[in-house]
Amino acid sequence: MPSSVTLQARLPTPRRQVGSATNPLGVGPGEACPIREAEHLHERTLPNLFDAAIGLRLRNASYRSNVKQYESEEISNQVATNDLRALVELGLLQKHGAKRGTYYTGTDDLRGTDDLREIVTKIRADRKPIDASSLFAI
Repeated sequence: MPSSVTLQARLPTPRRQVGSATNPLGVGPGEACPIREAEHLHERTLPNLFDAAIGLRLRNASYRSNVKQYESEEISNQVATNDLRALVELGLLQKHGAKRGTYYTGTDDLRGTDDLREIVTKIRADRKPIDASSLFAI
């Protein structure tokens, strides 16, 4: 498994700060994502990588749902499986379980970057607290 130093070495230089609270991937219209470019990944992997980077679990079904939501295209079960397998081989995701119980999480290489920690902190800081008191009123 490649270390975070190896992953960073594969990114284009000079490395600019990635992301903000309003644009988590730090990619503007017409711009290429540095991780996607360095690894020759399909655009549909980005929302899923972000989810894994902030600690969410990915499953084949959730991967396909994210693609449908963000890319407005449906992909087959096999395409999602191939994408997830490629992300595991690149060291960006870690596979857990087998068969129908399989899920994927972000590796330390993906989750451990300071840029992503900063993005998650900004996103969570901008959220308004949820008032659930009205849900339980009688």
